[in-house]
Amino acid sequence: PSVFLVHDPSVVSRPVTMLFSDIRGFSELSENMGEVELVYKLNEYFEKMVGCVNQYHGTLHKYIGDAIMAAWGDILPEKVEVDAAKAVRSALAMRRALIELNATWAAQKRPQLRIGMGLNHGMALVGNIGAIQRREFTVMGDVVNLASRLEGITKQFKTDLVVGESVHELVRDEFLMRTIGVIQVKGKKRAVKVYEVLDDLKAPVGLWSGQWVALYEQAMEAFLSRDFLVAQSLFLTCLEQREGDYCSGRYLKLCQELIAHPPGEDWNGTQVMESK
Repeated sequence: PSVFLVHDPSVVSRPVTMLFSDIRGFSELSENMGEVELVYKLNEYFEKMVGCVNQYHGTLHKYIGDAIMAAWGDILPEKVEVDAAKAVRSALAMRRALIELNATWAAQKRPQLRIGMGLNHGMALVGNIGAIQRREFTVMGDVVNLASRLEGITKQFKTDLVVGESVHELVRDEFLMRTIGVIQVKGKKRAVKVYEVLDDLKAPVGLWSGQWVALYEQAMEAFLSRDFLVAQSLFLTCLEQREGDYCSGRYLKLCQELIAHPPGEDWNGTQVMESK
């Protein structure tokens, strides 16, 4: 990877894959739990999630309240494709670990948790950053900010794991993924294509059909090509085959609106997120 020196020679620029995860509804959970119980639950949760980061040789950089920030490629980088795949597999391991935790908590009649995870790849500054009085080893740059914003997108699209187009390009042959949209996240001017990670093709769980995902992608392609009548029909078929799928329902409604009120020539399918 290309490396250049900045003010501090210990700070370098490297290609990294970033992961952000966040607990959904944590403020409400905090209000309804005692402090001791809350800390105990968070420690249980963090132990499992950080274990997943370590399992796939990532670096835990920090806890931000109930959020986790981790990176691959920052300390001992491998090929960027390998680092990105490890990051995605770590996120899938977090998904599985949370299912197991929730099953345990449900049996104990304790509150369960939901999380969102966002991954992004790009160049970042890596090294000891901060005031002279206190510095910390961290990763900084637009790649980090966008990863955090991608995590927030999981709320709007009712999923738990999304990746940006930079990650998708590196790992698309290893995971079953689907397009959830061309998204302009809050605070950014450029839209990016965002994908939902459904399964690991090397160790599939088997909850998603590859044929169904191919049908969904046909519908999405028609939508982004402004062929709303075809897209409407295909998204309807997707819903018939997978009842309750949020993205299919979302885009079916959008197709109906755009058929009734055709967009201008500058329409390119971008959805602007008004919140983080």
